[in-house]
Amino acid sequence: MRKYVVKDANNKKYKNVFGVTDYDIPMFGFKSAIFITAMTLLSLIICINVCVALHIDYRLPNAIITGIVCGFSVAFSQFFIETKKGICKDFLIVGCLFGCVAFFIILLFK
Repeated sequence: MRKYVVKDANNKKYKNVFGVTDYDIPMFGFKSAIFITAMTLLSLIICINVCVALHIDYRLPNAIITGIVCGFSVAFSQFFIETKKGICKDFLIVGCLFGCVAFFIILLFK
């Protein structure tokens, strides 16, 4: 998806669906945005309903499970849907980083 448009060997520009940028910033398409949103919402709904059915407090399990699902859905969409890189060290770093951020954000909203 990202291709160099080379006019000058020292001045490389990245081209993606939304236009030309000077930096290699991660861009998410509509498929990735729908995938991340759907996975996060499904995880929230399923986790809360299972915890309520088991008569346990849903706050901590919901934050853990949804954080993991949200983080790795972002990593999956970036490394499989957008760039086709596959599983690598950066995939795990992005998944864990976004998972931790999502965990703390979900845990804040009790």
